[in-house]
Amino acid sequence: MKTKFLLTTLLIAILLVMTTIVSAVSFSLDSTSLTFNQVKTSAEFTLKPTNSSIPVNVSITVPEIKDEEGKTITITALPSSLANFNNDTKITVAILADYSKLFLGKVYTGNLVIKNAVNNADNVTLPISISRSYCINGVQGNKLDLSVEINNIEGFGEEDNEWYPLDKIKVDTNVENAGTDSISNIVIEWCLYNPTDGKCTRLKDKENDFRLRDGADKDVAIEFQVNPDDLENDVTDYTFYLKAYSKDSEYGEDKLCAEYSEDISIMKDDSFVILSDISVPETVPCGEFLEGTANIWNIGSDDENDVYVTIYNKDLGIDEKLIVGDLNELESKDISFKFQMPKDAESNKAYSLEFEVFDQDDNLFENDAGEEAKFNALTKIEGNCIVEKELAAEITAELEADTLSEEGKPLTIKGTLKNTGQEATSYSLSVSGYTSWAELDKIEPTTITLEPGKSADFKVYFNVNEDAAGEQLFTIKADYSGATTEQEVSVEIAKTEESNVTLTGNTIKEHFKKNWFVWVIVVINVVLIISIIVVARRIASSK
Repeated sequence: MKTKFLLTTLLIAILLVMTTIVSAVSFSLDSTSLTFNQVKTSAEFTLKPTNSSIPVNVSITVPEIKDEEGKTITITALPSSLANFNNDTKITVAILADYSKLFLGKVYTGNLVIKNAVNNADNVTLPISISRSYCINGVQGNKLDLSVEINNIEGFGEEDNEWYPLDKIKVDTNVENAGTDSISNIVIEWCLYNPTDGKCTRLKDKENDFRLRDGADKDVAIEFQVNPDDLENDVTDYTFYLKAYSKDSEYGEDKLCAEYSEDISIMKDDSFVILSDISVPETVPCGEFLEGTANIWNIGSDDENDVYVTIYNKDLGIDEKLIVGDLNELESKDISFKFQMPKDAESNKAYSLEFEVFDQDDNLFENDAGEEAKFNALTKIEGNCIVEKELAAEITAELEADTLSEEGKPLTIKGTLKNTGQEATSYSLSVSGYTSWAELDKIEPTTITLEPGKSADFKVYFNVNEDAAGEQLFTIKADYSGATTEQEVSVEIAKTEESNVTLTGNTIKEHFKKNWFVWVIVVINVVLIISIIVVARRIASSK
């Protein structure tokens, strides 16, 4: 029984050893991965046998990695195979690629596989990665140090790496010569890179041709506006690249180049239309026309219909609506406007024109952060502005104290004229609407000159007719500088009380003098009646 147990144990041990030998990897590597770019086009690693007493045949298979045009990148590993391998051996891997066909920021990967020719399960893999730098030949040298800070200085982006189309960006760059020699003809270039099509759009002309002594540095401020024409409708993730290199014959970009990159998000709301490049004259003379232009952009992801812009300034009397119409995604239109400045505007004063952009439902456009499509532009009024001050007057009137208002009696009205305008004014006084009940005697005075806010009294004298009892109306007028102020006045005329009159020669005479026409008619009627009676009697006698 014991013997059987020992044999079983021995067999199990032998099987375990054999399994271990079969499953064990017969070689190892001194590298975990290999990276390549324009500068580093080859690399080495060491292949080491696990057990030098057991030689193996080794084959090396390179991965198939394709560029953006679908062409296979040439990768070689030398030696590509080893017979009776039992010593440490260096393997050289080389890359031959057209780096212009590779996208910036994109890593192209694959695995190099080292196999035991007898046992395919006996193998190891070595990851390979290939990438392209913004520097044409990759980052070169260590004599140039870059420090870069991106700032979104104007626009709707809330973060410095979040850009709306038309935002204004400032890139503060510091370039330092970390070497021991002077470097001439230093160039800074930058671009916004689209990782979907590999296009790197230059955002502005490069800064070039400055010189740095050893240990010196230079600050370079780069400003540009994010141009919607450089953006793709369906792309929001971009990369900003910047590089500094020398065009000096001693160096050149292939020998000295430093670079910087930062991921940028291009912000797009569903519905957002804004203005850019608003242009108005810095100064406009009084009474002349202000002519301006602007660009209107649909920077949202939706097409827009019936867009319009309002322009407003209360002091200048501007309240205009400009119809723009339809705008597709990332489409722009030019708009223009023209307004006449008031002749009496305040000279040497800056006026702000307020612009607002509305959709077809009369809603002011705003982005997802709640920022509204409101814009301002300043212009200054200058020149000999004619300030037309307001001229005005106020008239009040009443019956003068201790004056009777009876028919057939004189009537005096006391009036007050006040200058309610803004400058000294001469007023000419007159009355109208009285001829049916009175005769005008006089106005004193007929002309009054007053400073602003001052008042003066005047009087109007009437002779009231005998039969003018009741409410009577008339109008006082003040004429000045082509304008007229009128005030209607109402007076109550009392009927004259009857009284006993003593008949005297003078009263009878006065009575006949005033009523002679009536007495003439009476006499004629009496004569006619007497004549008729005489004629009638004669006719009767003859019969």
